[in-house]
Amino acid sequence: MLFGRVAAWLGRGVRSPAKKALLAADVPPGAYGRAFGLERLMDTVGAIAGPLTALWLLEQTHHSYQKVFLWTLLPGLVAVATFWLFVRERPMPSRSKLPFFTGLQSLPSSFRRFLVGVGVFGAGDFSHTMLILYASRMLAPEHGLARAASLAVALYTLHNVFSAASSYLSGWLSDHVPQRKFVLAAGYGLAVVTALLLCTATHCLPLLALICALAGLYQLCG
Repeated sequence: MLFGRVAAWLGRGVRSPAKKALLAADVPPGAYGRAFGLERLMDTVGAIAGPLTALWLLEQTHHSYQKVFLWTLLPGLVAVATFWLFVRERPMPSRSKLPFFTGLQSLPSSFRRFLVGVGVFGAGDFSHTMLILYASRMLAPEHGLARAASLAVALYTLHNVFSAASSYLSGWLSDHVPQRKFVLAAGYGLAVVTALLLCTATHCLPLLALICALAGLYQLCG
């Protein structure tokens, strides 16, 4: 399990920057927010369908996690085939390569301060799939392990619904609000509220639903 999680995050670390670079190369700067918001919207729609499918598979396989994970190979293989067959990169002018710290020093000071703020937030953030584990543990004493697992997946689906609903709106705001830092600060504020609610270790299902909804909102605003 540990090896699988490490490999998955390594793959995500390689995939995400390349995907965003492809998108940025084909979108005018004035529409970056909406373009990335649309990308996150479509990505999150898949994240909604995924937990719902997982929930159905859990019921059909009598909570056989091994069979569920085997089925998750299929969409990954389809994504690989789609990129391999249909995505074509445009030739881009080559740029001189600079050492990491030299390139960092050449960035505008305002952008370096922005990176510091984002880095501090990133150090305190967590993978939102951990909400499934959190919810299942909080609900298990009252509902039992199997039922708690199903409810946790349903709550994570709720998280993704709120994430999808706010994704394009967040991008639109970043394109049209003169002071973009207020949009970012609002997202980080929601993250603080979410973290405080998580610290309550609540067993209340409606409050857990509120936590998942807020986590979905701040994921896109921040």
